[in-house]
Formats: sequence, structure tokens, C-alpha cells
Amino acid sequence: MNNKKIFEKIITEKRAKSSNERPKYGLRNLTVGVVSCLLGYMMFFTPNVVAAQKVDQPQAVEATVESTEVAKTENVEEKSEEAVKSKGTEQPEEAAESKEAKQPVYHVQAYSSNAKETNTQDTIVKTTAKKTSETATEEKNTEFKLTEEQKKQLVDAGFDEEQIQKIEQDIKLELEKDPKYDVEKHIKDAIEKLNQPELAKAPEEPKTGVRDAAPPEDTSTSANAKNAVHGFVGVLVGGDINADLKAETGQRFKPIEGVKVYFQWYEKKGNRTSPTYYAVSGADGQFHINVKPYIGRDGKLVKFDADTTVSAGNESYKMWVDASTIPDGYQLQYSTGEGVEFTDREVAGGKYSTIRNQLYDYRVLLMEKQDEKKMHKEATPTTPQISKTGQGAVWGKVSWDYESAGGIQWGIVSTPTSPADGVTVTASYLSDYALKQIYSADTAKMLGLSKPSDIRGSGWTFKLETQLQEWIAEQVAKEKDKWIAETVSAVTNAEGDYKIQFKGTWGPHRNTSAVAEYERVAGKYYGGDAHKWTEVEANRLGTVAENAKDGSFLTGALDWNEKHVNSDWLFISTKDTDDVVKRTPWNYNWYTGSDNGWGIHGGWAQSAFGVSTVQAANSTRADFNFAPAEIKFNITNFDTQKNTATPGDVAVTNTAGLPYKNTNDRFRIVWYDQDGKKVKEEPVQNPTSTGALAEATYDTTGVTETKTFIAKLHYVKPGGGLGPVLAQDAFTVKVGRIVVSAYDDVNIANPAANDESMKGATYKAEGLPEGLTIDKNTGTVSGKAKVPGKYNVTVTTSILDEDSGEIMEGTSNYTSLVTDSPLEHGEVGVEYKGTVKPAEIEGYVFKNVSAKFIEGKAIDGLTITDDQITGTPTKEVAATEDAPNVEVTYDIYKLNSKGEQVLIKKGHKDLVPLEITKAESQAPKYEPAYTDAEGTPGTELTTEAPKFLDQKSTEATKPEANPQPTGVKYDLGDGVPQGATIDAKTGAVTYTPTARDANTTVNIPVKVTYSDGTIDETLAKIKVG
Repeated sequence: MNNKKIFEKIITEKRAKSSNERPKYGLRNLTVGVVSCLLGYMMFFTPNVVAAQKVDQPQAVEATVESTEVAKTENVEEKSEEAVKSKGTEQPEEAAESKEAKQPVYHVQAYSSNAKETNTQDTIVKTTAKKTSETATEEKNTEFKLTEEQKKQLVDAGFDEEQIQKIEQDIKLELEKDPKYDVEKHIKDAIEKLNQPELAKAPEEPKTGVRDAAPPEDTSTSANAKNAVHGFVGVLVGGDINADLKAETGQRFKPIEGVKVYFQWYEKKGNRTSPTYYAVSGADGQFHINVKPYIGRDGKLVKFDADTTVSAGNESYKMWVDASTIPDGYQLQYSTGEGVEFTDREVAGGKYSTIRNQLYDYRVLLMEKQDEKKMHKEATPTTPQISKTGQGAVWGKVSWDYESAGGIQWGIVSTPTSPADGVTVTASYLSDYALKQIYSADTAKMLGLSKPSDIRGSGWTFKLETQLQEWIAEQVAKEKDKWIAETVSAVTNAEGDYKIQFKGTWGPHRNTSAVAEYERVAGKYYGGDAHKWTEVEANRLGTVAENAKDGSFLTGALDWNEKHVNSDWLFISTKDTDDVVKRTPWNYNWYTGSDNGWGIHGGWAQSAFGVSTVQAANSTRADFNFAPAEIKFNITNFDTQKNTATPGDVAVTNTAGLPYKNTNDRFRIVWYDQDGKKVKEEPVQNPTSTGALAEATYDTTGVTETKTFIAKLHYVKPGGGLGPVLAQDAFTVKVGRIVVSAYDDVNIANPAANDESMKGATYKAEGLPEGLTIDKNTGTVSGKAKVPGKYNVTVTTSILDEDSGEIMEGTSNYTSLVTDSPLEHGEVGVEYKGTVKPAEIEGYVFKNVSAKFIEGKAIDGLTITDDQITGTPTKEVAATEDAPNVEVTYDIYKLNSKGEQVLIKKGHKDLVPLEITKAESQAPKYEPAYTDAEGTPGTELTTEAPKFLDQKSTEATKPEANPQPTGVKYDLGDGVPQGATIDAKTGAVTYTPTARDANTTVNIPVKVTYSDGTIDETLAKIKVG
């Protein structure tokens, strides 16, 4: 989808919403990458990299590697290539297909990144719609205009002037329809859309391809299935976080259908990362994810054990939610593990079985977005507290949570890592007038109770509470000023603390039917009170005091001077926080208080984090806990699987989704090697106004062995120390390369074939160099590669998983290199002057070429100095590819993403034949040559007939021989690609390139037989686009 269409879609979606509809803000999660299943015998194949373009003066970067000889094949690949993978998973396939309405979440995307386009594609949102200057001058001065602050928000988010004008025009149209249209929500929604992964601008440099990770797999299974994660999605009203959700279904737990839940597991042993699996919650709110085994990078089968001990490889887990599947009106309150890597299998009431390999009773808890318009009347800013210890007050701390704490209670899993400043907290409680309606005979009758005091009494049920709250909502909507006693707001300070001071309602009783029953008459003496009530005292009962300092909030004070707050009928909310994970017991738009049966469970009331309405002197403690909705953190240009780096490449990160309002939190990106050693620290940063960080880079110049590097995003503690890791991603630098010389004997064993887990596995390969085969039972690659070039190879391993009965497959893509240094024939008695030159291979540079005769095979009359062969041969010499007589040595460099030459193989050898024929033979006089042809996959082409050049010419470009030879016959040589044919009379070659030939040069060997019987060889080259 182009930029114009994307931006127009944002506008269309916004206009489609009614003016009173709230934008959707739900949980977004840590993105993580998804690992590909790789094979262990990577010793033969090079990583699949984008062919680098040649440069005129590339800079050389050495990465010397010692060679270990295996037969004639030189193996410089590390034996172990296990790499640490990002905790995140990458984005599902839907996101890559530009479905703007739904934004699947991965991991560390890494939902990996969901990019399936190259970095050269600019996906910043643009629009061609523009209001002309003539039209603009006709608009009235009273029309809506964005403020400078609003414009700055949009500029910081990445919008250009043209796009901002379009947003301004669209808001104006909405305001014409509804003067109360929420402008701030419109701006926020536009920025939200822009920051979604499919709209994010890909880094322009380096120009390497963006990863194309495997999408998450739907592995929905049956309830109680083995090798699985089982859990619930829904809203828990009341109860502690570890509530038995199955038993509570239909009571305090409301199941939510259609929410997609992702799961991934890691093993510390071998630094393994599983594929990402998911399931969708059913009508009962339950999800069941089959955690399938997979074939790891070392070619071994990796199984899920639900076991975090050493014997099982030190498993750890990550579970998160696709935010786009959370229904409108809800946001995330908690998910097991809090969207980051965790090891406590019993956190928040989860359970496990190592016998059945299960994690079960896991949970995704949602909450209704707090409806402040419905639940409050117009708020009054708080006055100062009348007591430090709190009298008639609501007080607490609002904080950010960057940790995955263990525990089975709300107040334990909610960790106040960092204060949230500038948050507006609003509190309301129901009036005595409301309580008199609630605790009335009519209400009791409506609820099927015998008397008013039974309301919220013994035998009270959640069903009754639900019925009562629904009725209360109707009454509040009709008479809000009468039903709500006070609505007061306060703003958190730099420490996240807030204090709300109520004025209080006159009267000694609160919360219960005693409020409705209590009456006092002016001028009457009451013995229990030992007081004659005045008219002022009697008339003010049940009304809100004019000042918080009037009377007393202390229970036990004189009845006629006592005030109260109906703290069991409270609603407390935070403003503009629908776009974060929010932990609060006021999660269902009810007026409620502390009670384990129908209200706020005691599990909320902890020391570090607490919520309790049962405080002294009519006070309430109400802490709130926020967490980032979705942190996007990815290495954008390399990974550990298909798109590995070469020494000298620079890895680049992209960070978005960090908290940027109501906080001064800082963050730091730190680079580590695979052994956990810190190799680079980026500067400490504050997020931008859109929650982004500046890119971090890691230059791999000087890396001399295959190695994995991990970028970790840390929260920075107030003192400057590194706090918890919020997200991470990894990439691998490949140094070792296998370079096979044409006609060398190759025999590369699969190191994983003898592993117990791989018994019965079968192997197949596509794209192997001509002459090489793979043993289907062992995975051993053997044979003789006959045609030089670069080959893209796909290897597939298949094995039966006995537990599930499924055939598991691991598919890997590699690049292999076959070299050759062909020499021209010599002629007895004819001067020979030749330069030794390896056959060209795109993306590689050959240096320091030298040659020598193989011991015992020197040619009389010829000498070799460096790369020059000169002299006049004195006799015939027979030589073939299988019986060579010259050894050519050179260094091989790979062009990296910056165009630098990186040494990948030093002292590589080609053993090649130099044949000397009779003087009268024709072969040494001519040099047959084809004009390079160009083709496309799937289209047959025929080359021109070859020309014969003057072999003895010393000119830089040899001229055609005159006359041309006659009576020549042509045939195909050894190692021709399948399907190639040749015209025996003209030498024209016909071939249909395959998809695998794309972006390569196909070399077709041709055998030329002259009329005197002498033989020459040449190549017909086809460059395939």
C-alpha cells in the first residue's frame, strides 16, 4: 500500500467513527523476533546474503580465519553457531500485508520486525490531498486551527506540512458536525496509526535487506492437551489475581472471545529461541496453545518441557497479546509474565505439569476502559490535605512498572518501578441521598431481598452486585448531582504521589443501611448523644460540608460534629491513560470498596503497592500501576538467521512505544556479545514526544570469528545504573566461509545426524552445485562441484515427533561458493604468455593471486612468477581437471553492506590443468568467445554463435582471428545446467533460466572441436535478471 492510500485510510477510519466514540487503545506488547529452524551442518554453506555491488576503491577490512582441511575442502566455519535470539517475536504475516486495521504483535516483531520490504522503501505516511491557497483565503478567521503545540506534536511524530494541513482540515469537518468533537483524541489516533509497524519508516542505511522472519503459527489444540499452554482471557471483577477463573466463570470472571494470545519459549542451554505459536480465545474465554517442538540451528529436535531446571535446558517463557484483537472498550490489565521473559511458572495463579508438559491456568485479564464522563460529575481541584496522615482523603502513588514480578496477589505483581508524574487522578463517592435510595424497601424488593439491610449483607452474591450496579448507573445518569456527593481531582507530583481532600458529608454513619436509617430532629434531646441538636446540625445531615476543616472525619467524634466519606461506594480513575496497561481494582466502572466477596480484594493491599478503602479517618489508599502498552525494539537490518552480517557491517536499532508522558524516565541501549560481555553502551536517552529513541549502531569492523551480538533496551535507574531489560534483539556476524574449488572432493558430514533426537530424520537439498548430492538418511554432502559460481541452497530436515505424531520440518537457506582459475592451452614451440586469474563471482574480490607447478608436474620451457606464466613449451603435456598440474593460491574478499572488502578466506587454492598441444593443432591459435546474453527466469533464450579471437594477439582486447576456422563442431562440456542444448554446427546455446538462477550469471561449458581434431573449451554466459 502506498503512502497516499495509507494516510487516506487513517482519515477514512477516523471519519467513520461517531463523535462520541472513544478511540481504541489497548495493550501493545514487546516485539520479539521469530527464529527460523536451521540445520547444524553449516560448515559447508555460507549465509544467504544480498549480493554486494562492486566499488571502485573499496576499503579492505581483514577478518583472518585459520583453515582446517577436510579432504580438499577447507572448512573455516565455527563448529557451533548457536546464537542468542531476541525475546521478542516478530510481527505476524498479516501486518506485512498492510492490514492497517489490525496490528498483530510479536516479539521483539520482535513481532522481529514485520518488514517484508527492503529498507529502500519509504513507508512514511503521505497524502496528495491538499487545500489550495485560493480556498484557504476564503475561510473565515474563526475556523479551527491547530495550535502551535499540536503542530509540534505532529512534526515530532514525523508528519510533514502537507499532512498536517490535511489533519487540520479533517478536524475542521468533524467540528462542523459536532462542536464537542475530541480534537486531542483525533491527533493522538493519527500519531498512533503512524507509529504502527507497517507505517514506520525503514532505516535508509545500510542498504541490506530487512529480515523476513517466519510468521507466528496457529497451533490451537484441545483443552488439557499435552505439550501446551492453557489459559483464560476475560475481565475479573473483584477477587485476587490468582482467582480460580474456571470456577469464577459466569460470576466474577467475564470471558472474552476472539483475543489472540502468543507464546514463545527459550532455553538458556544453547541460547535457543522457539518459533512463535498462538491461539484465539473461545466463547468460554479459554485459549489452548500447542507448543510444538522444532528443529534448532544445530539440526537437533528441541522439545518443550514446561521445566525451568537445568535438566530441561533452563527454559523461560514469554506470553503476550495481539492488541488489535482486544474488543473496543477494553484495555489490558495483566497477562501472565507481563509481556516479557519470565521463569516463575506459578506467577499470578499459574500452574504447571512436567509430566504432561503443560503450563495451565495462565491468564490475560482485561478491564473496561474507565468512563470518567459516566462515573464522575464535574471535578473540583483538590484543596490541601487537612492532615498529613489523611482525614477524609484519597491518597496514593501512580507508578510505572518495568518488571515481571512473581507473586499471586495484585499488590505483589504490581511493581512501582518509577513514578508517573503529571497524572490527573479523579475520585467520586456516592451521596447519602444515593444510599437512602439504595438501602430502601423498593430496592430490596427489586433485588428479591426481604429487607434493605440485606443489601451487601450476608449471602450477597456477585450476581446481585451486578444487578445493583446496573441500576445505580441508571440513577446516576438521571440525577448525577444528587447521586454523587463529591468529585475531586489532583495531579501527581514528581514522585508520583497525589492527595485528594474531600470536604466530607455530615453525619456519623457511612457506607451501610445505617445512613438511611439515621435521623435527627432539630431542638430534640437525644440521650444516646447526650446532646440537643440544633437546627443547623440537624439540617446539614447528609449534605456536603462547605470546608474540609469543618467538623471532624475521625470516627468516634461527637455525632453532631462528625463527617464521613462513603468509601465503599467510591470510583477512582486516571485521565487519558487508555493507551497503557493499567492496574487498578476500579476496572469495571462500578462504585465499590474493599470487600473480598464483591469488591476490592485484600490482595490489592500490600506495602509497596496498595489499594484499600478501609483506612482510618474516612481515608482511602489507591495506588495505580502503569506499564508500556507496546515497546517496539528491533535490529532492523540483520538477524541471527537468514540475514546475517559480514565483518564491517553496521547493525542499526529502531525503538518506539516507550512512555513519554507522565514520566521523566530514561533508557539506554547496551550491546552484549554471546557470552554476556558488555561491548558497547549507547548514551542515556529520554524518549521523544512519540516514545522513540535515537537509533543505536554497532560496527562489526574487526570481528574475526562468527559471533552473535545482542542489543538490550534497559530502563535506567534514578542513580544512573542499569535497570530491568525491557526488550532485546540479536544478530549474528558470519566470518567463517566454505569455499570449494571446482573438482575438489567434498565430503561434509552432518554433525547432528548421530544425535539421539534425530534418529529417523531425512534430508533433502535444492540448488546444490552441480556434482554435489546430499544423503537423505544422514545429511552428508559429497561429490565434486564442477561449475564455478555462487549457489543458493535450500536444505530441509524432516523428522517424526513421536509425542505428537507430526512430521517436523526445518528449512534453511545458505549460499555456497565454487571457484576455478581456468588456464589457456599452450602450443609446443609457440611462446606462451598468460595471466592467472580466478573466474569472477559477483560480490567477491580475489587478491594476491599466485601460482606454481604442482610438485613433479613442471612443464619444460615454462616458468611461473607470481600470477604470470611465460616461456615456450618444448613438448606436449596432457592435463585435465581430474589430473591438474598447476596450483593457484589467492585470498577471497566479500563485499559487505558498506562496500568494504572483508577477507573471508586467506590462501585459498585451485588445482587447475595447463594443457600443451602440438604446434600444428588449431586449438592454441584461437580463443572461442561468446557474447554474454541476458535472460529472465522462465523465458527461453538462444545465444549468438561464438566468435574466434586471435589467441596470440598481445592487445588488451583480442581481435577476431582472420580467417575464422571452418569445420568446427560444438558440444556441451561437463557440468552444464539441466535443460541446456547446443547447435552442433553453429555453437548457439539454448537455455531457459530457472527461478533459482535469478540475479546470477549462468555459466554453460562448451566443448569446441576443430577440423584437425584438437579441442578447445569456453563458457557461454547468461546473466539472469
